[in-house]
Amino acid sequence: MIKFDLKIMLLIVFLLSISSTAIAQNTGELSIVRVDSTWGKEIIEFPIDWASKLTIEGYEELRFAPNWADKTSEEFWTLVMSWNVKTETELPLYELQFNFTHYFDGLMKPNHWANEFPEPKVEFFEPETTENGFIFKGKMFFFDGFHTGKLTTVYILGQQEHCDTTGKSIIIFKISSKAYTERVWEKLNSINIKEDLCSF
Repeated sequence: MIKFDLKIMLLIVFLLSISSTAIAQNTGELSIVRVDSTWGKEIIEFPIDWASKLTIEGYEELRFAPNWADKTSEEFWTLVMSWNVKTETELPLYELQFNFTHYFDGLMKPNHWANEFPEPKVEFFEPETTENGFIFKGKMFFFDGFHTGKLTTVYILGQQEHCDTTGKSIIIFKISSKAYTERVWEKLNSINIKEDLCSF
């Protein structure tokens, strides 16, 4: 019971810390993807003090599957990270990988499970050019400082669209602990970037 309470307290502290860095306006006004309203939402401004190595400026929209924190659910560690960042050209794959790695490195540091653990290992691969950017796959092996206190693997599907008219890139990362063939990816694959984001 004590261990459970500590985990709940950790999650509450994390969510409160995120709220303190969130953009001070109605989060409904900042939306990057179309997703079911049952998914949790958080808006975070870049740069972030707990991820000081990030090279991006803008904001992110986090959307959490309803059961993303439930270790027994197919939705465990299922979420969508979406970035709206300032950049004159699209970000190369290696720069996306660098920022994604250091984002999670900083995110997992404050936890009650362990003081020392390996840095996240992130690999993005199989980029495929699209009309306004590219899509790619990825995989991350990392220390789960939120839910299990164990080394964990998640699978990633990414997409970047560059907006020449506004000087920004929209990047989304669909993430799940389940392999691409599992049913939860049907939900993730139905989530898409809003069509009008390059207009403003």
